[in-house]
Order: sequence, then C-alpha cells, then structure tokens
Amino acid sequence: DRLEQEMRLAYATAVAQIDLGPNGTHLLLADALAQRQRFAYDRVFYLLGLLYPQSNMAEIRFSLQSGDPRRRANATELLDATLARSLKNHLLPLLEGPDEHLLSVATQELGLPRLTAAARLHELATDSDTWPAACALYALGENNYAHLEKYIAVALQRDDALLRETAVAAACRFLSPPACREILEEQAASVTYPSVRDYAQRRLAFAGKGAKIMPLSTFERVLFLRGVDLFRDISGEDLVHIAQVCDEVTFAPGQRLITQGDIGDCLYILVDGSIVVEVNDVGEINRQGPREVVGEMAIISQKPRSATCTALTDITALRIFHEDFWDLLSEKPALSMGVIRVLSSRLHQRLELLPQVMKEM
Repeated sequence: DRLEQEMRLAYATAVAQIDLGPNGTHLLLADALAQRQRFAYDRVFYLLGLLYPQSNMAEIRFSLQSGDPRRRANATELLDATLARSLKNHLLPLLEGPDEHLLSVATQELGLPRLTAAARLHELATDSDTWPAACALYALGENNYAHLEKYIAVALQRDDALLRETAVAAACRFLSPPACREILEEQAASVTYPSVRDYAQRRLAFAGKGAKIMPLSTFERVLFLRGVDLFRDISGEDLVHIAQVCDEVTFAPGQRLITQGDIGDCLYILVDGSIVVEVNDVGEINRQGPREVVGEMAIISQKPRSATCTALTDITALRIFHEDFWDLLSEKPALSMGVIRVLSSRLHQRLELLPQVMKEM
C-alpha cells in the first residue's frame, strides 16, 4: 500500500512538471518539484528493497541515475525480470517515459487530472509542503497570473514563517504600492513571527529612504544565491538554510570590506555594486561585481587576508561568518564542490598575475 502511495506521488509530481512545461514556471519551483520527484523515487526503491530483498535495489537505483545508457538499460531489464507484472506496468513508464506513456498511466489508470499551467500554479501555491508553495506563489507573480492577492492572503494565514515572508515579498514586488504597504504595515506590527516582522519593518524603513536596493527576503536570497558559483550544486530548499545565516550589509564608495593582513572572520557575496582588489606592493589585481564571492580564502585557510577589497560604488552584500560557513560545509557536502570551483578560479587569477609580479621584482 505504501509503495502504491509513493508511486502515485511520483506520477502526480511528473504530471505537474509536464503541465507547467519547460518555460511555464519559476526556476526554484522547477527545482523543488525535481527534488520532490527524487525523494519519491528514493522511497519507492527503498520499499522495493524490502519487497524484493534478493535484488540489490540500491544498485539498480544508482544505475538508473547514471548517464551511461548501457547501465540504465541493464537496470531496467533487471526490474522487468524481477517485479510483478502489475507493479512493473506502473513503475517502468515512470522511470523510462516517454511522456505520452507516463501520462496515459497517470490519467487513465491512476485518475490524475491534467491542468493548465495557471491552474497547476494555483494548486501548488496552497500545497501543504512549504517550499513548493512559496516557489509557486512567487511564480504566480512573475507570470502575471490572476488572483495573486487572494493567494498572498491565504499564505499570510499559514503557520509557517518562510511562506509568510515570501508572501510579503511577493506583495511588495507584484501588487500595487497601496496594497503592498497595507500588508507591510500589518506584518510589521505582528509579534507571532519575528522573522516576518523584521523583514516587513526593514522594507518599510528602506522604502522611506528611497534606497536603490531593497532588503531581500529569504526567498529572494535563495533565488540570488542559485546564480552564485559557490552554491550552484545546492538545491533551492537547502539554500534556505544558507540564506537564513546571511547578514545583509552595505558599504559606501571608498569603504573597505576587507583589509590585507587582517584575520578573516567572514566572506561576502556581492549583490550590487563593484569593488577593487589590491595587494600591497603590487596594486590593483582585480575588480569584482554582483554574484561574486570575496574573502572566502581567509576563512577557509584561517590565515590573514591576502588582499584589500575596497568599494568602488555603493555596495550591497550578503555576509556569512566563519563558524556559520563551516557548519554549512559539514551539513551540505555539495557546498564543497562550489568551494573547489572558487578556489580553482582564484588560483587561475594568481597564476595570471605571476608574470607581472616577477617582472616588477
């Protein structure tokens, strides 16, 4: 019974992905549905391992994920030879496709409905799972779908701080200024969800100052971080934890973010503006802008800063402190791949600089 439930969930997720189409949804929603599908597959194969203990279902699952067509074909043949007919008639279309076969099983045998992209987004915006609901809510705004205000109101009643904060962010971006301000003032006075209250208060304060870059919600930070090389291998839902330990900081032109020789206690991810990177006795070695990471070398090696970074323009950045960064590395192994990419890039920059340094010596 549980296996049938999990396969039904996998089919329902696959149908939702097809309904939304490749261009019909937000990047983070597509990522959230793909992760939901992966978790459903993991549970399906775990249960298959209990039902068929003589078969190595973990190895079959691994082979099906492989990019090697021969391994995938062998794994499919093993499933075909092992599973009962009724079970494989449902499982194989889910794993192999094509979409027409999968949809036939989903609609005709499982009774799962097809929906328009708009109707599917409306459904997902009220999903019991917080992260897909937040992604769908934001996607409704980005696609200019009707009834956004109604779904924002529903989300603001949910017992979840992340979803409420995302609803406030969506209101500020996609609703009229009067509607946005009404929601901000209401949430800024709330005492139940401190993170939502603080975000609403920051939005009101910055709006009054006419700031160029408004404070980012957790959802908007996740969306931003997905474009940063350091975090490319981390799912949107996992990035929520990283977004929540970031501090949003600003610097004026001429102000130093990092001073050569200081002990590194944090890194910065540039959101807006540009900086100049200088090394003593060498001068300017680089300029960096949005979505670039600075200061990560020192907090990885725990050695003094190797360069000075100075703001050329007004800067908005996300800051992560040393202890939080190392906690994230231990919790999110995929982050290590991002660190390796950034370190490789830094090494390449230093090697390019080497002939200039040798010439000056």
